[in-house]
Amino acid sequence: MVADNVVARTISHALTRGAEPMATFATPEAPGHHACMLYAAIACPYLSRSTARRTIAGHGSTAQESVTAGTRRGMFSGLVCFAEAVVENPADTYGYTIVYKRPLGIRTYHNGIELRADLRDVIAREPGPGPGQRLFARDVRAIERELRQALAEHENETRSPYHR
Repeated sequence: MVADNVVARTISHALTRGAEPMATFATPEAPGHHACMLYAAIACPYLSRSTARRTIAGHGSTAQESVTAGTRRGMFSGLVCFAEAVVENPADTYGYTIVYKRPLGIRTYHNGIELRADLRDVIAREPGPGPGQRLFARDVRAIERELRQALAEHENETRSPYHR
């Protein structure tokens, strides 16, 4: 999870002193794969720039956890790894809240560009595709050719016997 300002400072302060923050952290933001969260913190205008403002409201489970549209991200953010994330769906509200517990680590930053080296390192450690798996086609023409072939096969399978 990417934590903003006060939450990032609280977690960072506790973890640098060897303590575990006792609080839970509620947000509508879903947990994510570490490399994906690093990429989001670099590429997303709101997460990467300290001067950015929210365009939509984020509703937490309490008034203190809610964020209104127009709220500044703040000068200090952090990419936090939690031991536990629980989805809560209170009966008296719409939507859901994700409650994060037991932060294990935090990578703080002021601007997303600071995380580029971290992202390169994580990508370098990611395992590649297994035997017989391809993540991407060789080029755009190959992707288009494979898509046309798959669509043609699907069309042949779904045609009525009278049109064959």
